[in-house]
Amino acid sequence: MAMTADKWGGGNMKSLFIAIIFLLFLSTPAFSDIGVGDVGAEIDLGYSSPNKGLLGVRISPVPWSFGVILGSVGVLLGSVANYSDFGLAYSYHFTSRTGFYAFQSHHYLNSKVGNIWEINSGGGYQDVWLKHWLGYVELGIPLYIGGYRVFRHYRGGIPSNRLKNGDLALIEFRAGFGIGYWFDLF
Repeated sequence: MAMTADKWGGGNMKSLFIAIIFLLFLSTPAFSDIGVGDVGAEIDLGYSSPNKGLLGVRISPVPWSFGVILGSVGVLLGSVANYSDFGLAYSYHFTSRTGFYAFQSHHYLNSKVGNIWEINSGGGYQDVWLKHWLGYVELGIPLYIGGYRVFRHYRGGIPSNRLKNGDLALIEFRAGFGIGYWFDLF
């Protein structure tokens, strides 16, 4: 005698199966160590920051952090500036919220010479005080891609591989700093 789903209450078995899958998914090691305050949102205000931007909003299931950033004042000034910078960034924090982290950010630059894609990789250090306020410093190495070419230097909306004095730009660093505020989600 074969048993069918109707005989076992078809809809109930399906609901039970979905509940078991979610229970197993949420009980994995990836979620078992998350405590109150380990997942939050962050708002940042910085200067020349390659990862957190001039203004940034991030979601952070520790040790990861993902964000949307406005990278330069050109976005805020609109027609006054000749270029704009906005992008996506992610980072991995080695020691929870306070300590060193590695990051990569991807910026869309609307410049004087067209659209440029900036990829910035580097590291930083942030310190959390009073449970929710944080300060950070970052150092990144940018590469600029546009017009089927790769550039290592970018100033005033113009990418190039030469510095202002004509020297070849072998590597460029982008350093920044800022402050932020952390909101606990759960």
